[in-house]
Amino acid sequence: MMHRQYLMTTVIALGVLVALVGCSTQSDGPVAPAENNASGGQQAEIEAELAKLIPEDRERAVAQKLCPISEEPLGSMGKPVKVTVDGQDLFICCAGCEDELKQNFATHLKKYGAASANESKQ
Repeated sequence: MMHRQYLMTTVIALGVLVALVGCSTQSDGPVAPAENNASGGQQAEIEAELAKLIPEDRERAVAQKLCPISEEPLGSMGKPVKVTVDGQDLFICCAGCEDELKQNFATHLKKYGAASANESKQ
């Protein structure tokens, strides 16, 4: 019984670690837009993940392009996650970025929300 509990704890800890490490990539400089930053196969996977969003959300995620936390292309780590704070939406690459986004939402909204809103109006 004790061995089983230890094993489950280890598996859960590893899962959390993998989720955090997968989203912790920070760029040292500007990142090219998703369409220029992904290989053909990667771009197809990104587009497939973006297609899982409802049309309105997909349009906004495509306009936003990058996760404000990891600066990875939205859709590169699965279906983008929509986070809403005070009626304002931003997309992130995965649930592992949610706490950081919520802690600094206004800052990220200024940078990523404005681009998303402007492009979706066009």
